[in-house]
Amino acid sequence: MWSTVSMHCSTRRRRASSILLAAFGVAYPFIVLGAIDVVSPVVFVVLALAALGLRLAWSKGDPGGGIFSAPFLAVGAGLLALLFYDGMAAAKAYPILMSLAFAALFGWSLVSPPTLIERFAAITGAIPTEPARRYMRRLTAVWFVFLLANAATSWWTALAGDVAVWTLYNGFLSYLLIGAMLGIELVIRRWVRRRTKGWAG
Repeated sequence: MWSTVSMHCSTRRRRASSILLAAFGVAYPFIVLGAIDVVSPVVFVVLALAALGLRLAWSKGDPGGGIFSAPFLAVGAGLLALLFYDGMAAAKAYPILMSLAFAALFGWSLVSPPTLIERFAAITGAIPTEPARRYMRRLTAVWFVFLLANAATSWWTALAGDVAVWTLYNGFLSYLLIGAMLGIELVIRRWVRRRTKGWAG
């Protein structure tokens, strides 16, 4: 009984932590914008590294979460390398490196199947049908291209030199685009399911 209660509590804590870390990702550009004149850029990098450390720790407790270890470690290494070059560049690079790292993860799964989306679908125990696999592969490719484009745009806003522009895109517009992508994908997925008369075998 106590082990079951403990497991439920652990799951709740993990979910709460995931929500808080996601909120930090959204808030991070606004933190930089609001505090850039009063604190060193090093502080922002330390905050980003701490968030990455927590993401890494919590992802290991989720089914399939270990696949995110490499991207999180790569982003952390990139931030530390940039910190020795330019503190402000490192602070602005956090969202750029996150997009690049996940683009690499999606791209890697395209050349080393099953694709990332199929791996997560498999966690539920379902066996995708062949039409579903083809759809998941195309969707993986779409997210790969989107994340590369997002990283390029984020990089451009960082080079623009205006922190307000960088904040607007990385703290609002990029998430708006991600939300639009998810909404469109949900509609298309339902259409594919009806057309193929099933999703899993």
